[in-house]
Amino acid sequence: MLNLLKIYEMAIIKNGKIRGLIGNLVYRVVNGQETVQSAPRKSKTKKPPTELNVQFGNTVRVCTKMYRLIKEFALNALDGRFYRDLVRLLRMNLYSDQSVFDDSRFDTWNYLPDSRRMAISKHLKTEDMFNGHVRANIEDDVCEVRIPHYDPERVSWKLRNRADCMEFAFTLIHYDFENDHAEVIGNYTSERLWTYHQHSARTISVPLKSTSGEDITKGLIAVCFGIRFYAAMDSAGYLNTKEINPTSMVGVWYRRSLVSSE
Repeated sequence: MLNLLKIYEMAIIKNGKIRGLIGNLVYRVVNGQETVQSAPRKSKTKKPPTELNVQFGNTVRVCTKMYRLIKEFALNALDGRFYRDLVRLLRMNLYSDQSVFDDSRFDTWNYLPDSRRMAISKHLKTEDMFNGHVRANIEDDVCEVRIPHYDPERVSWKLRNRADCMEFAFTLIHYDFENDHAEVIGNYTSERLWTYHQHSARTISVPLKSTSGEDITKGLIAVCFGIRFYAAMDSAGYLNTKEINPTSMVGVWYRRSLVSSE
């Protein structure tokens, strides 16, 4: 009996019919008929976005615009781990208490901490193909990319799928904070090379120019390098897959505006 009283303490029984609230149900009598419906929910007051929410939103915005171009360069043969790594890198360097926006070291082009040699494809890495690392440097508004010597006898991974030929390629991607815009500002693809021959080291220089021909003097620049495999010298389709796609981000450089912070 006590339990029954507790159940009906928010409602009234009149003429054998229940009127009122029991739990999250509302009992009513309409035109002599007893009806039951769910109690209306209280609307939640929207809280203003916290600083962390804003920082994460800014990170994702920048990352998404750069990632789509990196993904295309990587032949769309990559998994989701690189995207998470890129978000973490940009979040730490741009939108945290370690932000480089107010760091005077970035009055000139300087690479972001922990941005060098990030694997885009984690199954087969570019360093598995060379005795050394692909390196890049930005100075005097020119990006220089150095591809190390290739010796098939020292390759730590044996080529499958009968990849007799390959091409070296890299791309430069620029992100402009003021216009919230990312674009490819430089591409390089080597001649087709035999995978079983040695190939000397080479250095390629690319001027920092936008697609409209303007000098690029600030923002982010990502340099990505990859190797495309082919069955023959004249074959049209590449053999790269998610498991066989040596692609890496050589580094990300940042230069701040000398007029105002980004």
